[in-house]
Amino acid sequence: MTWLYLLGFFGLMVGFHFWGQANLTTAALMYTPQWIIILPGLLLLLPVLLFDWKSLPFLLLACAYFGHSHLDFRFGGPVTPPSAGVKDLNTLRVVTWNRGQGKGASLQVVKNALHPDIVVLQDQVGKATYYKSTPEYSEFKDVNGAGEFVMLSRWPIVSVELLGIDRTQKGALSSGRAARFVVMAAGARIAIYNIHLQTPRGALESYKRGAFLYGIIGLPGTPWAEKRKSYQAFWDSQMTVAREIGERIRAETIPVLVCGDFNTPTFGPIYDEFAGQLQDAHLVKGSGVGYTFPGDTGNPLALFQPWLRLDQMFASSHWEIRRSEVIEAKAQHLPVVADFHLLPEHRIMGGDIPASALTPPPAPTEALPPNPP
Repeated sequence: MTWLYLLGFFGLMVGFHFWGQANLTTAALMYTPQWIIILPGLLLLLPVLLFDWKSLPFLLLACAYFGHSHLDFRFGGPVTPPSAGVKDLNTLRVVTWNRGQGKGASLQVVKNALHPDIVVLQDQVGKATYYKSTPEYSEFKDVNGAGEFVMLSRWPIVSVELLGIDRTQKGALSSGRAARFVVMAAGARIAIYNIHLQTPRGALESYKRGAFLYGIIGLPGTPWAEKRKSYQAFWDSQMTVAREIGERIRAETIPVLVCGDFNTPTFGPIYDEFAGQLQDAHLVKGSGVGYTFPGDTGNPLALFQPWLRLDQMFASSHWEIRRSEVIEAKAQHLPVVADFHLLPEHRIMGGDIPASALTPPPAPTEALPPNPP
């Protein structure tokens, strides 16, 4: 029983990490609460210890791999938000949050507690004007947006460009799955990518009747091959868009930060497109598993807790990551905060950098309203 379990366990790990969204079956299983996979192994620990102790090291190895390399569990305690003005001028505090399903959670509470330099928001079509004109956000020198993407910044925003046109099965084009903001901060020109890949919710809903099994049985030459191809089209489109954005990031010559709702677990080809060329802030400075979705769930299989790390932050090698933390909020997606310190060799003093970008951003002075929206 132990070896049959281990065979199935490592088969799933290979499928998740090497095929991922490239196979219909593994793509669907990636979004289930992952602790269910290791549960049989945990239940086997005592019988193995009593009756087959020679297999115990292999079972423990599977458990260790699952926690560290699959769930990305990291030891470390929660970070107490420091007061304003503690950061030096070469460190950016960035908050990312998908506000589309905010359920009334307050952005003002989060930003007043964390004092971010930059806030990147997803699913905020037409909201840039609101943030720009609302006095409670007056500490942000610049606010800009494109499509559903909005950025609030204490530093000057030089430009914004919409990226990642999504090709649907019918050939229609979306308004963009990412926005590239260029910001003058910490004495350098910085590219910040705000990403929101297409949600797999509709695709996963369609698999309830067993369609995800076409990834196994839909072999070429079988009657199910065309059905597999039809269901696979969504994932192929998602991977194509991710590769296009990844290629644009790979071509950057300036410091890069990448934030947003990637709508993908932290394994498989879509995640690897970004993690393969950038630092994952959670892996460097995070604690626990860093799950951000669903923030408000009643799923007993997930122990009524979030079970996916869809909201992520990455940085190029120009940065030292000093902090990464998921913030508790009554929202479907939980916000994430990280501190990025620009290394000295990548700072550009003078040139075409305006003087305002070399001065400290103003500290927030607005008092917290009684019931902030």
